[in-house]
Amino acid sequence: MGLCKFLLTLILISASFFYYLTQYTNLIKKYKCKYAVITGSTGGIGKELTSQLIKKMNVITVARNPAELEKIQEQYKDEQFKIVPFVFDFVDDLNTFSDKFDQFLTEKGIDKQEVGMCFSNAGYGDYKPFESYNYIEKAKFVQVNFDAHLAICDYFCKLFLTRKNTKSALVITSSALSHTPGKYFALYHTTKAALSSLGNALYAEYRRKGIDVLVVHPSSVSNTKFYQHKGIKAEGDKTMPVIGQIENSFIAVTPKQVVNRMLTRVGKINQSQVGWAAVSTALFATCSGRNIQGWIWSLFSLNDKLVK
Repeated sequence: MGLCKFLLTLILISASFFYYLTQYTNLIKKYKCKYAVITGSTGGIGKELTSQLIKKMNVITVARNPAELEKIQEQYKDEQFKIVPFVFDFVDDLNTFSDKFDQFLTEKGIDKQEVGMCFSNAGYGDYKPFESYNYIEKAKFVQVNFDAHLAICDYFCKLFLTRKNTKSALVITSSALSHTPGKYFALYHTTKAALSSLGNALYAEYRRKGIDVLVVHPSSVSNTKFYQHKGIKAEGDKTMPVIGQIENSFIAVTPKQVVNRMLTRVGKINQSQVGWAAVSTALFATCSGRNIQGWIWSLFSLNDKLVK
């Protein structure tokens, strides 16, 4: 009987916690802000974030393409809240981001204290042997996929600390591939692993200082720009077989699923796996360790002949 009571109690506690996690956070009440910032706002996850947040607050959309930003702004021109586009290419000098964003806020008449949420989503993928591209290309990849997030975290952690007696949120999009090396995804795995570690460390450092940090790890995400990048293309500009098919396969998740996970988990936990494939990858990584993972991935690739 004692064991049965223990198991029943454990089940009830687990069910209650799961229910708590799945409930949407009242963002306005919790973070008391008028503006949210979204980087990578013209991609699938960024667009879905914009569509959900614009119903609650003003959204500062950040991307490199002015035309696409204007299109998003036009799409929501009749909403109660407004879209404010900020053009910035994370391939450029990241040292300029802080000054340019400050100038942008001043020009738009936006009080820094009214900015209480930031969603860091910028990035792209590459699927090829490590030796097949030069150092400059590698450095560019690392800059966009990790350094850009570092610059965002640097700016917004400092800004959020000035919002006295008010909580703020920093949400970072990583990947299920942060947990496992993945052959021909060397740099992608490396940057995502570093990004997840950064988010975990920032959560530990700033949780009690009023900044909620959340890192989400989606598996393959459908209907995004990830699979349109030339780094995921085979010869003839065709999507890489198998890799390309994953986009709309049974292991993929939608941008809406990723955003729903962000908006329900923020302020409750610091890392979340999105999709059963991401959960499985995280469990396997935890149980197997790096030695076994590396050995297994060294045995095969999804497209060995195409990338060599």
